Amino acid sequence: MREINSLGISAEMLGQIYKKSDLYEASSAFAEHMGHPMLSQRTFEEGLSVIVENSNVLATNSGTSALHLALRVLGIGQGDEVICPTFTFVAVANAIRYVNARPVFVGIEENSLNISVEHIKDVINNRLKRNKPLPKAIIAVHAFGIPFNVKEIVDLCNLYNIHLIEDAAGALGSRYEGKHVGNYGHIGIFSFNYNKIITTAGGGALISNTLNYVDKARALASQAKITGSNYVHFDLGYNYIMHPMAAELGSVMLKKFYEILNLKQDLYEFYRSELNGKGLEFFDDAHNYRSNKWLIPVTIAHTNIGRERFSEFTRMWYPLHAQKIFNEFDYFGNDRALDIFNKGFCLPNYSYISEDEVWDTISNIKNILADE
Repeated sequence: MREINSLGISAEMLGQIYKKSDLYEASSAFAEHMGHPMLSQRTFEEGLSVIVENSNVLATNSGTSALHLALRVLGIGQGDEVICPTFTFVAVANAIRYVNARPVFVGIEENSLNISVEHIKDVINNRLKRNKPLPKAIIAVHAFGIPFNVKEIVDLCNLYNIHLIEDAAGALGSRYEGKHVGNYGHIGIFSFNYNKIITTAGGGALISNTLNYVDKARALASQAKITGSNYVHFDLGYNYIMHPMAAELGSVMLKKFYEILNLKQDLYEFYRSELNGKGLEFFDDAHNYRSNKWLIPVTIAHTNIGRERFSEFTRMWYPLHAQKIFNEFDYFGNDRALDIFNKGFCLPNYSYISEDEVWDTISNIKNILADE
């Protein structure tokens, strides 16, 4: 019988997911495969393919690398426009600039933290009315692991012949209408940075239902070397393949994935039971999707309590369109993203969090909200 702690979560899970033995296991496998580094990568790719339900997988050294490769594979380049959310991590816009394309920033929906379908339509209609070329691609992000409005965005992309890149960097384990995210676009990407739901200490992945896209990405990620050639290269390439040690660690983490996923869900439900409607607002799953609860974003409901009272907690992203480095690019949207930045934060739910830390977090928040 598993011991259940005061949170209603298995004591075997909380604070004990990651062990030193994980590193020993990974390093032993790395040493065993030392003369065959691709074996480490392929083993991780095969394990990941089971979870994401797609056999076409490329392991990369970061999620940003995977985004860059996706844009290259889809032929996005000089002067092309790419729609992306303003409310996301900067790597999305950076990858667009890597290929000399131009980001078109779009606001978020009124009832979620994800890219707004209506504002995407505004961009398309604007370009049509001005007789300008339509954007070549949309990078839609499953923000904080919460699936975006997949059906409507896929329909728009199909209607206007726009490439869709699914940024599922933090969404491993999230599902939309029963299907794992990342499989709806032309290409999907994931991240395994240290703060993601599983980590390779730094890494990413690219998937696609089109095998040729993954094959091309693999070639570009391997310095674009022609297979079997004497160091002959067909294009500008990159050193983007996941390091074998990272891949070995990833394979160990994949064995724990569903345990971690369940822990994230349990932590979300516990925080929600203690804090929802008591001064904080949560972002619950809709009927057609299930988030992995990678992070737990919340917003402050009381207008007279400032965000600075919650300074100990992780802030959400500062909207990209409002940042000086991107002020030359178009923005279609309203002030919701800035509003969320000013009154939102993420509750601590890292996989090694302790029972005491959870209770301390709840107590601190309740004390702050009691001053309202």
